[in-house]
Amino acid sequence: MFDGVIEVRNGRKVGYAEYGPKGGYPVVLFHGTPGSRFQVFAHLATRELQEVSIIVPERPGYGLSDVQHQRSLFDHAADIQTLVTHLGIQRFSVIGISGGAPYALACAKALPECIERVSILCGVGPLNDPELLVECDELEQALIARSKAADQYIAQMVAAAQHAPEAVIQQIYASLPPTDQALISKDMLSVLLDTFLEGLCIPDGMVDDYIVLAKPWDFSLHDIQAPVHLWHSTADHKIGIRHAEYIASQVPNAVLHKISNIGHIGTPFACIQQVLNYIRTGAVATM
Repeated sequence: MFDGVIEVRNGRKVGYAEYGPKGGYPVVLFHGTPGSRFQVFAHLATRELQEVSIIVPERPGYGLSDVQHQRSLFDHAADIQTLVTHLGIQRFSVIGISGGAPYALACAKALPECIERVSILCGVGPLNDPELLVECDELEQALIARSKAADQYIAQMVAAAQHAPEAVIQQIYASLPPTDQALISKDMLSVLLDTFLEGLCIPDGMVDDYIVLAKPWDFSLHDIQAPVHLWHSTADHKIGIRHAEYIASQVPNAVLHKISNIGHIGTPFACIQQVLNYIRTGAVATM
């Protein structure tokens, strides 16, 4: 893995990591909320498919990236354009995981000449839609509402990341259903720990993400030209499958792959082989 920092508009710094070989087929991965450039999925994917290079940029306020208040989905798409230009990349695919999904879709809309394929894994839909908001668990709804309880929760997460991160990761792992634990090996917990530490070194990234996610998306899904494949579990109680169904119904060239008996965190790992096959060939084998 290679760490890097580039300068974008207004002198802001954007951090990113590259996984896999230089010169491999480029894929930009949009991390969840919270998240960082440290990604278990990227580690596993480049181990499974060595000809792929996965680039993970950090959104403003996460990890090495400077804070950018009042940002939009398209602001981050502009950062991605600067990043891929810096890396000499002309055509690439994107993956959006959970809260990273709207950013991946906005990038597909903003850079149609660059994006070949889009993968959305347990992705969130437009949360300004009341019918989709109620399909989220109570914590997600509170975070979108910016309630006092939500602010306290974010403050507690940041404190935990600073003072007892190992204990928190162990708690998170222990709380997962057995199906998800089986998909995330314990040797990957150190990467999850790095993700947690970088994603919550300050609260700004997570706070600003939820401000963005609560707003109407500033583009139409009907305008996305690239093929979009979505993977979502019917057992995802954090972000209900109605989110994926909505996105699939709006994007002209979209296919939804439903997974059973897997939780929100386990979903990206349950479908990794299908996602990699889709990135490589444009086709998806039956699970």
